Amino acid sequence: MNILKKAVLLATVAIVPIVSVQAEDKTLNVGLFWMPSNIDPAVKWNGWMLPRIGIGENLIRVNEKLEFEPSIAKSWKIIDDKTVTFEIRDGVVFHDGKTLTAEDVKKSIERAIKTTGRKDVKFPLESITIEGNKMTIKTSEPFPTLVNVLAESCLYHSIGI
Repeated sequence: MNILKKAVLLATVAIVPIVSVQAEDKTLNVGLFWMPSNIDPAVKWNGWMLPRIGIGENLIRVNEKLEFEPSIAKSWKIIDDKTVTFEIRDGVVFHDGKTLTAEDVKKSIERAIKTTGRKDVKFPLESITIEGNKMTIKTSEPFPTLVNVLAESCLYHSIGI
């Protein structure tokens, strides 16, 4: 094998996540090419990496056509320039089998906003209210890119699905 082929093979192996699960002791081993010392989604770019290896999900995601599509939220509606409502999908469970609730999503968002050092994913949160599976987020000032920010992984992966 020539040196170029060896370099390409090594580069490919270095960027492919390696995941193994040992059912007996319920251990998940994950090998990544790039990750800080923990998997806290609110730390640096961890939240961006976690859905790519199947450890977490976003409320919504951006597809290959740069369109928003459902994930944990099965739908959302922009009410005005300061308010967005989300309907949380039924049947979403944590790794331990516990059912995800809108309250879990709320706590995750609130924690991430307080914890993250990334200014690009913070927004002027006024309130998050819950009615069943419906979550309403209000900002304290007009924030037209709220849905864009909410598609950013950092804010949701502390859900840890």
